[in-house]
Amino acid sequence: MSDARSEKCESVLTLSCISVLCIFAAFCVLTLASGEGGGSGVEECSEMKIVCFKDRIPPGNYLDRIGEINCVLVDARYLGELRMQSLNSIECIEDVHIVRALFTPNDPIFDEQWNLMRIHAPEAWDVERGSENVTIAIIDTGIDFAHEDLAENYAFGYDFLENDEVPDDENGHGTAVAGVASAVLNNGRGIAGIAQVKIMALKVLNASGFGTDWDVADAITFAAENGADVVSMSLGGDEDSEALRRACDFAYEKGCVLVAAAGNENSSVAFPAAYDCVIAVGATDESDRRASYSNFGAELELVAPGNSIPATYPDDKYVYFTGTSAATPHVSAVAALLKSANPALSNAEIRRILCETAEDLGEAGRDPFYGFGLLNASAAISAALQRREFDIKPENPYPSIAGTFYGKIVPSYDIKVSKISIYPCIGTGGHAEFVSICNETKCVNASWSGYSGDWRNISLNFTLIAGETYNITIKTGSYPQILHKQSAEVEGGRIICVKYEDINGRIHNDWIPAFKLE
Repeated sequence: MSDARSEKCESVLTLSCISVLCIFAAFCVLTLASGEGGGSGVEECSEMKIVCFKDRIPPGNYLDRIGEINCVLVDARYLGELRMQSLNSIECIEDVHIVRALFTPNDPIFDEQWNLMRIHAPEAWDVERGSENVTIAIIDTGIDFAHEDLAENYAFGYDFLENDEVPDDENGHGTAVAGVASAVLNNGRGIAGIAQVKIMALKVLNASGFGTDWDVADAITFAAENGADVVSMSLGGDEDSEALRRACDFAYEKGCVLVAAAGNENSSVAFPAAYDCVIAVGATDESDRRASYSNFGAELELVAPGNSIPATYPDDKYVYFTGTSAATPHVSAVAALLKSANPALSNAEIRRILCETAEDLGEAGRDPFYGFGLLNASAAISAALQRREFDIKPENPYPSIAGTFYGKIVPSYDIKVSKISIYPCIGTGGHAEFVSICNETKCVNASWSGYSGDWRNISLNFTLIAGETYNITIKTGSYPQILHKQSAEVEGGRIICVKYEDINGRIHNDWIPAFKLE
């Protein structure tokens, strides 16, 4: 750090911890150090092409056009046909690329956070920085909830050692973990936290960084019962525990994403990280090598930066943080970003996305030293957004008859649509026979292909843009479920019934077929 920053790092704690028997220890080393790194990426849109003409735009069926510059947007599948028809008038053909806002936070220590560059956090922030409706439970030594870089994101907590609601941090470890995950971004102070979500601080470790598996199990259960979306555990022990296992299973069944440190003994993965429902996290260094201390084994799922990670420390101070304890909140925070970007994602889907988008290190595929690979926040966010959907599913299967629905959709976020599915009444063949989705510039139409394969679905290729209004027509067959409302608000946005004309010619103004766009 520079001299100015070093002044904020006085009273730095240096602590090396190991776990013994049933006693739990935080996996950490807190020291002064420095680091560097970087990385960025550009993603292509391969389904569309830009065609620019020499003079004027010839007649044709284009997705979009900019007449002033003689350029059009075309479906790549029809590019060959366009070439044949207009070969002599085409100036150039090029790919469509993603562009993004270039956000750099003003947190003074940001330029030393090599870890954020390595997991592509800045690229992820251009899309999603976190939601106050998402909560990470930090199960640790408590936190300094009045810290200048944490207070704004702190929600509430509990001290399981003193049985009160003041989870103050007498060690510093929990404050460091919380800062890596959710220090306030772009506030002109300290470091940049990965996810701007709410922090639930649950204190189970004492001033020396030790506690019991019973208190950890109690805290996990508390987190699940009190709205935690992600449970982050930078701690572990050598011994299996039925109570701890049951607590993890309980939280997972409640929908929590569970993340835990693999351990720092260059040995087997510790508990609770070793449980099937928990994401076990190992540590890498500045060169993407497995940290020499990082535990390994078949249970290891992901790795993240763990050496010399800038972090918060009690009394408005900052430290560098080393260990699988430092790696773990990277994964926890990105899981929270995914939940923020797409609240409809289940914990299983979030876990799968994190693993599928990880950067493979070591042997090809999953291996015991790197798991599925190095966490990639940007790639994970992109995958999460592609899984967004517009889902109209009534609580009860209302009986109905076939007909044609005419309505409007206003999506609350961008949805890349690949298919429409109809929810049928039980024991019927309810399905969509035809669908049309249009806005002011383009229409997409698709028809049912008959009883073969996944016959309740119709394939589409369309992107709904947040806030735009789309006209939608759905012709249904047999007995689809019907939501008897004139309009409805769902996770994906709002749907309005203009009319539903059943096969007998009757008009209904409050019939919306139960369907899903995904």
